[in-house]
Amino acid sequence: MTKKNSTIYLKCVSVFIGLCLLFVMTQCGKSERGESIVIGCKNFTEQIILAEIMAQLIEENTDLPVERMFNLGGTMICHQALVSGEIDLYPEYTGTAFMTILNKSSVKNTEVIFQTVQQEYRKQFHCEWLPPFGFNNTYTITVRK
Repeated sequence: MTKKNSTIYLKCVSVFIGLCLLFVMTQCGKSERGESIVIGCKNFTEQIILAEIMAQLIEENTDLPVERMFNLGGTMICHQALVSGEIDLYPEYTGTAFMTILNKSSVKNTEVIFQTVQQEYRKQFHCEWLPPFGFNNTYTITVRK
C-alpha cells in the first residue's frame, strides 16, 4: 500500500468504521411549542428512507403530527436547518458531524468520536445527539483479484 493510499485508508477508517448512523434533535424545536415535529433529510436515497422510518415511528408511537421536509440538500444545509429550528431532527453520520461540521481531525477511536460529537452538539448548537440506530454504515470497496 502506498503512503497516499494508506492516508486515504486511515481517513476512511477513522470516519466510517464503527460509526453508526445517528440523528440529532433540537432542544428548542417546534415540537416543544406544541406544533408538529419536522423531520428533514439530505438529498439521497438512504437519507430519505431513514427519515421516513423516523417519521413513521413517531407517528405510530406518539400523538405528535409529523411534517416531512426531505431532499433538503447536503450536510451543511440540513445542519443549518436544524440549528435554526426549521427542522427538529434529521439522520446524520457521526463521522460527518465530527469532521465536516465540527472540523475535527481524523481519530481512530469511534467512542471518542461519538462522545466528542455528542458533547459538542450539546455545547455549541444546543442539540441533543441521540444513540445510534443500531447498525453500522461502514464503506467498503470491492475489486476483482
